[in-house]
Amino acid sequence: MRAIKIDSTTRTITIIEVENYRNICDELNKKCKNFICPIMFPTNDVMYADYYAGLNGFNGGFMLDGWVHPVLGNAIIVGTDTDGNLADIVISKTEINNQISFISKELVSKWFYYESDLGNVLFSKN
Repeated sequence: MRAIKIDSTTRTITIIEVENYRNICDELNKKCKNFICPIMFPTNDVMYADYYAGLNGFNGGFMLDGWVHPVLGNAIIVGTDTDGNLADIVISKTEINNQISFISKELVSKWFYYESDLGNVLFSKN
């Protein structure tokens, strides 16, 4: 299935192919054992992120417009059908690119480990 990978290390957004949930884990982080779904888009596309990214190592993170907290590490956005099975994405790479702001590892670490408030930090588009 066509999916979108958000890579916080390289600060890139790319179209990739995924075959199953194990493949999604591997694309997120080679150490990934569990992932979470922090958002479902109106298109029924879902975002998956490494649940243990803070422990598995991460090189930054990102925020989407309107969010109050970052996602640590990488994310995969994949489509779902009416039964919840994986499907090709509907949302476009451009839509995601226009909504995302990458965050440095240092700033994400301050938020994650020290519960710093990111509410008054201005993020710029990439």
